[in-house]
Amino acid sequence: MKRQKLLMKLCVSDFRLIVPFWLQDLLMESLNSRQDRMHVPNSDVFNADNLQLVHTLTRPDIAKSNLPCTGIRYIGSKKFDKSSVSIDVDEKGRDYANILIASYTSGWIRFWHIPTSACVFEINEGRPSSQTMAVALNSTTNTFVSVGADHQIYVYDLDTRKRINVLEASDERDKMDGHKARVFAVHFHPSDPFTFLSGGWDDTVQYWDVRKPRAFRRIFGPHICGDALDVDPISNQILTGSWRREKPLEVWDFASGQKVADIPDEFGGFSLLYCAQWFGKDYVVCGGTQHNRARVIDRKSLNAVGTLGELPQGVYCLDNDRAPTLNKLRLAVGALKKIYLMRTTNPTAITTGRKASGITS
Repeated sequence: MKRQKLLMKLCVSDFRLIVPFWLQDLLMESLNSRQDRMHVPNSDVFNADNLQLVHTLTRPDIAKSNLPCTGIRYIGSKKFDKSSVSIDVDEKGRDYANILIASYTSGWIRFWHIPTSACVFEINEGRPSSQTMAVALNSTTNTFVSVGADHQIYVYDLDTRKRINVLEASDERDKMDGHKARVFAVHFHPSDPFTFLSGGWDDTVQYWDVRKPRAFRRIFGPHICGDALDVDPISNQILTGSWRREKPLEVWDFASGQKVADIPDEFGGFSLLYCAQWFGKDYVVCGGTQHNRARVIDRKSLNAVGTLGELPQGVYCLDNDRAPTLNKLRLAVGALKKIYLMRTTNPTAITTGRKASGITS
């Protein structure tokens, strides 16, 4: 029974697609279902207002590989020198902004120019495990990092796309100064361009400085199997979501690494979490398997104020547009072949019948 559970977890982790990412009014989607679309490794761009498909980011050789995209991050208004990217389409009118970074289980990282659906640069990471699981950009958009199925973390200069550092644990047995297993999540601090967090199967969240080869602090406990690691820029708190039955959703103080709160699950069943994020200044959103649902939770009362449930499959990806006001908050949830797009109205807390302390901001 224990072996069956492990094999199921390996299958889900290796072949799911994670991290839909918001691009102003466009929704970035990479939702290759393990059952129905595993042989179509595309990244699709949808208009978030009318849900129309706008762009498909792929190439024949990528589609032929049958290896999915694992993470996408939007660079924004940063522009690249034309001489620093390879162009295989007409250059006329190209602005070199609106670039998307995508990682793949094939071990490649690709830079897509969204308006023309052209791949303008690509990196073969050459990882021992071959699989790249996630990427993250720093706040000044001059550095990005990647994590994979091995324990190494690669640091890149974004302007040159050259690898400038490799971060990993030391060989000393009495030190936990890096990861010992697969890494599925990576997230830069919102205001510190040098510091980032990573988490994975070894039940730790590691603190890193891109300039140093070893982790300088760690949190023990979170078992992260997807995009379930986030930092709130206002409260400076960490949110982690774990693929486990007990205490899957936790909040930590960034500065000290001490736990602030356990967010309880709903009565009627638990969820094994694959994704979790701060949702505006007042809420948390999470999703996973077992009960195949996504929840929006008030961070002060720790009660659910909304649930998207009875989905056809587990929730492996979600994202929000991080709008500053409540009436503009939008949330995208991916399950099976569908994206569920929701907008906040004026949520009323759902009474769960349990007492809990709030998460202070």
